[in-house]
Amino acid sequence: LFARIVEVSGKLLPPEAGPQLRKDCDDQPNGDIFWVAMEQIADLDGSPHVFAVERRVDGRRYLYGRYANPDSRWDLGHGIVFALGE
Repeated sequence: LFARIVEVSGKLLPPEAGPQLRKDCDDQPNGDIFWVAMEQIADLDGSPHVFAVERRVDGRRYLYGRYANPDSRWDLGHGIVFALGE
């Protein structure tokens, strides 16, 4: 998935895009979640993670890291945010 995003857009988002998107997305619908197509952050074991931005059904807003194993299937029912290349 990431390889195709880079092919189409030319780049992944920087990690700081996740917190910025959580801060800026005041109008995110309740129950919505999207992944941030970003440069992955490794945890202590070296496993790759990306940010997910969520607004729960009750309106609470979250930013959290999600395991981004390139060999796993992603739930594409959620959106994926990426930047278009110049």
